[in-house]
Amino acid sequence: DEAAFKPVFEFYAGALARDGLRKKMIARLGPEAGDILDEFLSFCLAEERTGLPGLESFLSTLENAGPEIKREMDQTRDEVRVMTVHAAKGLEAPVVFLVDGGSAPFSDQHLPRLMPFDGSGEHWGGKGYLWRSASDVANGFSRAASVRARELSDDEYRRLLYVGMTRAEDRLIVCGYHGKRAPNAGTWHSIVSRALVGAPESDERLHPATGETVHRFHVTKLPPVAQAAAEEARQTQQFEPLPKTLFQPLPPFEDLPRPLSPSGASALIDEAKEAVIDTGSPVLDTEAEPGFA
Repeated sequence: DEAAFKPVFEFYAGALARDGLRKKMIARLGPEAGDILDEFLSFCLAEERTGLPGLESFLSTLENAGPEIKREMDQTRDEVRVMTVHAAKGLEAPVVFLVDGGSAPFSDQHLPRLMPFDGSGEHWGGKGYLWRSASDVANGFSRAASVRARELSDDEYRRLLYVGMTRAEDRLIVCGYHGKRAPNAGTWHSIVSRALVGAPESDERLHPATGETVHRFHVTKLPPVAQAAAEEARQTQQFEPLPKTLFQPLPPFEDLPRPLSPSGASALIDEAKEAVIDTGSPVLDTEAEPGFA
């Protein structure tokens, strides 16, 4: 009944707060679930203000929009993080497990029905799309487009392997799984095994839990420095003694001449003359005013 008349934000906020549902979800899924719930409530509030009212319209918008939540990963948290290679870009960890599911990296089912192509023939020189038909009615052009798509997929598959391997700071563990069938030759585990097994830095060991053979590849140490080169580096090259004048005190600085300015010329002339001060009184001086004796 609440979903019929309550706003979307109020409905979901009440559902999460009722019976401690939010705390139970965080305890079960981890602290990251709290961030997802907060973003979900923010999305509810935004759609409530700008979108159509009602829970049905909100669910339709949520299904079609598919909002993506991106959060900053805290590197200092002591926990095990499980993520895809795409999500691990830019992150590092002391120990990284690169798990290979053993499935083939590419299948014809991954090909889209409309396959883009760039025409380079005489009749068509632009970009077009080819409808991928069944294999029994395929022609040379469609097969070439399928081969090109497979090559691009293999390149992307190996690029993701490089991204995953470079996430490790100290130790990288590449492990895989396969069922009754033998694993595919193009998987991550197979690629790494072919590249490292048999190298001088690789050795075989028995797994302590399963007893299976594992291969360990360790970084080669730096070669020791030659003794002659070390002795030559320790020797100090002799230079000529420095001149004695370098240690003598410098002469005192001479006073700079006073800068000239046209506006100060009259002041220089007045300073050369003696100032004449008239101390006589025009009232008491008989020579100046004889009529006032």
